[in-house]
Amino acid sequence: KLSQVVEAVPGPERLALGNSIIFSTLLRIAKGPLPEGYTVLLHPMAFAGWLGLFVTALNLLPVGQLDGGHIMYSLLSSKFKYVSRVFWLMLVPLGLLWPGWWFWGLLLAVMGLRHPEPLNNYIKLSLKHKIFGAVATVLLLLTFVPSPFSVK
Repeated sequence: KLSQVVEAVPGPERLALGNSIIFSTLLRIAKGPLPEGYTVLLHPMAFAGWLGLFVTALNLLPVGQLDGGHIMYSLLSSKFKYVSRVFWLMLVPLGLLWPGWWFWGLLLAVMGLRHPEPLNNYIKLSLKHKIFGAVATVLLLLTFVPSPFSVK
């Protein structure tokens, strides 16, 4: 209610936020379909929500020491190194949409793409834990924004 739908008038360049699936769904529920040529000015609390979803997506990337890396390692074990490298390499073309992905790719490379061996790698995951892993993967898909920021 506090975010406003306004006409997108031409003028000075301004920062535009990309939308994740979950944020655009919530925006559509809250504001309905936007008329052509209109945009939403987010209330600071809504922006904090958007930022929280973006940081969640970053942390759920299945690479190295990120939470997504821990989750994916627990699900895939020895195959994790391939998934980690594929997701890391995907940041290169994503950098064409938003150059910040190249920074994150560099940071992840410095942190390391590998996952340390657990102390006990012989205990199999229960169905409940596999479901949690699947939910985390779906959450990544719902919160990920290929081009989080742009100047329009």
